Amino acid sequence: MAEAELATRAAQAVTGMERLAGRLRSAIGELEGLFPLDPEAFHPDDLDVATGLLLDGFRVRFADLEDLMGRVVFPLAVALAEGAEGLAERPVEECLQDLAGRGLIDAETWHAAREVRNQLAHPEPNAGSQRAAILNRAWRDTGMLLETAERVAAWMRLHLTHHGVGG
Repeated sequence: MAEAELATRAAQAVTGMERLAGRLRSAIGELEGLFPLDPEAFHPDDLDVATGLLLDGFRVRFADLEDLMGRVVFPLAVALAEGAEGLAERPVEECLQDLAGRGLIDAETWHAAREVRNQLAHPEPNAGSQRAAILNRAWRDTGMLLETAERVAAWMRLHLTHHGVGG
């Protein structure tokens, strides 16, 4: 991949990440009084429609942001640091370790957030207490996810200026 194409893809990924982060911030603003959920009393089928939609919006936004960062943004960040050849098929774990070494992420914390994302994306039916517990974990991990998005976006924008892209 040419440097110009890498820079364009990276700039687009940063913009997408920031858009998703903004949507997640909006979702948490709407839900502040609801969390933490009580796992013993949480019954998804008993929620009013508005609350159910807000929780679904939060769940999807968390999962989408984590997924975009892990699958798209992190590999592009590594490629920006190493040049276009850095984008060659690299295992996600290698990208995580590279970014952790640069102080941009905490790989262990990221793995935990990935597990939360996977559980949110594939909920168990009729498991209200488990559902509440995973939503509570996502709620707790949201700050880390948003802070990581901001830190990685700032770092990538700095590197994009070196590639002649305003970012």
